[in-house]
Amino acid sequence: MKPIFMELEGFGTYRHMQRVDFDQLDELFVITGPTGSGKTTLFDALSYALYGRPLGVRSNVKTKGRSDISQMIRCDFCTHEEATSVKLRFVANGVTWEVFRAPYQPRAKKRGKGLINEPSFMLRRQLKADQWAPYGGKQLASAIDDYITDEILNLSYANFAKILVLPQGEFQKFLEDDSKNRGTLLQTLFPVQEHLLLEEIAKQRASKGKKERETLEASLLLQLEALLPEQQSKAMSRDQASRALDERQAQLQEVFSEARDAQRLSAQARQQAQDALVGAQNLNQWLI
Repeated sequence: MKPIFMELEGFGTYRHMQRVDFDQLDELFVITGPTGSGKTTLFDALSYALYGRPLGVRSNVKTKGRSDISQMIRCDFCTHEEATSVKLRFVANGVTWEVFRAPYQPRAKKRGKGLINEPSFMLRRQLKADQWAPYGGKQLASAIDDYITDEILNLSYANFAKILVLPQGEFQKFLEDDSKNRGTLLQTLFPVQEHLLLEEIAKQRASKGKKERETLEASLLLQLEALLPEQQSKAMSRDQASRALDERQAQLQEVFSEARDAQRLSAQARQQAQDALVGAQNLNQWLI
């Protein structure tokens, strides 16, 4: 997922409309500022746009529902006439998407005086430069949450919070996590399936080569057991015994040759399996 731009209004420390153009920044950039200036709020807004929840301890506050989350992220300095909204445009798997969430969007009452809140949620994908289409599901917060999680990003909120955007103070928790859990999370983010597939193929080839070698070894033993009685047969002449020995020697040579080929195949398969396993382990260590 690559963000293009994000607009937020009435969100956290940002009362008025703010826009972040990610595509105008270098691939590597730093968000800096004094304490309380709103650095973490930008990541909260990014998380809220995608998953309907802010990051870290802010999302762990006990709430009764989405209305409580909306109040939690709303700027304390907003008046009743000012909205709270986040718009995020991003690219995922070559498709440009735009998600808009306005948990608090006041409008005048149709009857009487005053304002009422009319939340608005929208997810759409870009067809052409200036042509957009709805994503195909209901424009409801929960439906958008599920579609982004399962169909677009294929990444849960928990993994997003732990890996892609590590909240302040939680990076050490990720580093100290069990290696198995870290490996599972990293496998959801990086294309290691090809390495796992290669490892499985190598194991299958090694197993097949081992079975073929055992079969040839058993056949060799039978040939050796059959050779001794023929040599000891008193009914055979010297020439007959010599010819029988030559035939057995040729057969044994062929069996030995097949056995060596099978053993070589098994060794190659084992080496391929070992190389694949080492490659996967090295990738995992490098990513960690």
